[in-house]
Amino acid sequence: MKRYSVRFISASLLDLKVARAWYKKIDSNLAIRFAVQVRSIVSRLQTLPTAYSIRYQTIRLAHVPGFPYSIHFTVNENKVVILAIRHTSINPDIWTRQA
Repeated sequence: MKRYSVRFISASLLDLKVARAWYKKIDSNLAIRFAVQVRSIVSRLQTLPTAYSIRYQTIRLAHVPGFPYSIHFTVNENKVVILAIRHTSINPDIWTRQA
């Protein structure tokens, strides 16, 4: 099976850090569960990123199970680029215009 490399842009790493910090304020176990779910999705992206549908332009979304977050990413040849990890209530048009 084909394996894709995964790269986080700096903004997506910041998104992850902010979300984890928010969950940690509520409960440290919740922050750990969130990180585990994100890692699980990233692992799936390494093997089958095209299973996730294109939502706008060339950007695909993978929802984080159990949390109101989506991972926004693109697929180019053998590489998955994670652009953002955003709360599902945020309008993606807002941040795509900022990019």
